[in-house]
Amino acid sequence: MWGAITANLTRALSNNPSHKDYQDVGKFVRENIRTSYFYPALKKDESIQCNDYSDVEIDSYIVFLPRYTKEGLKFGELFKEEFERRFISSIVSTALDASTKSAEEGSLHEIEFICNKVRLESRIHNVYWIGYLFINSSLIEEKKVKIKGKPIDLQKALEVIHVGGERNYGFGRLSLCRLEECKSNEIFKMYEVYLDKDDPVLECKEYVPSHVRVEENLLICGEIEPLVGLDWGSRGAGGESRSMGVFFTPGSCLDAKKYEIKEYGTLRAIRSNTS
Repeated sequence: MWGAITANLTRALSNNPSHKDYQDVGKFVRENIRTSYFYPALKKDESIQCNDYSDVEIDSYIVFLPRYTKEGLKFGELFKEEFERRFISSIVSTALDASTKSAEEGSLHEIEFICNKVRLESRIHNVYWIGYLFINSSLIEEKKVKIKGKPIDLQKALEVIHVGGERNYGFGRLSLCRLEECKSNEIFKMYEVYLDKDDPVLECKEYVPSHVRVEENLLICGEIEPLVGLDWGSRGAGGESRSMGVFFTPGSCLDAKKYEIKEYGTLRAIRSNTS
């Protein structure tokens, strides 16, 4: 989401942005626009009920948040395997050798993707994505964000974004359905958010909705994994790899109640001082 927001805001600022423009706007987004993670959701109707698939309902959308249970990892009420069977698919393809009209050696590859439509209860449902933006209030003016002194209509700038890999093949195109100010201090109807400090603070009673930087004696139930990304480098986009460190995975249960929302939507636990 950071990359998509950065790309669209940079292009909204300039018709012919330079590499430095992207870097400057990317730094601005890291410092002034924090995001939650975004999760798949289905629009509730007479054929699917919230309690059957997830206990999180937001404005008639059923949201599939991850959580580790005694039985294993679930997304909403679906076990990981069932969720992947319904929501994940793949395409296998290969290049052709023009001289032999057969598959070119070493060119077989598979693209895995999250479906834009799923079948539940014998009906096809569109898949939506729900998440939250936390924007520095000093930069907001009449629903526009000031970047380098220029007001940008955020809804117009984010009307269509592209996320994930294989974007050149048409994957990852998302259209904005709704962007509105949140009237409460809750996200996903279960996490309290406090905005009175430099970093937003998330209060979590159960499983965490994002990656949390690993610290000692925190994990109760869940897993850990390294976070590695690709940055712009001397060889262009994705030319350099960058490691952010080791994190607890989303859905983990941790021995902490409050977390700072950091860059890219990741979390850092706030440890209570005890005497």
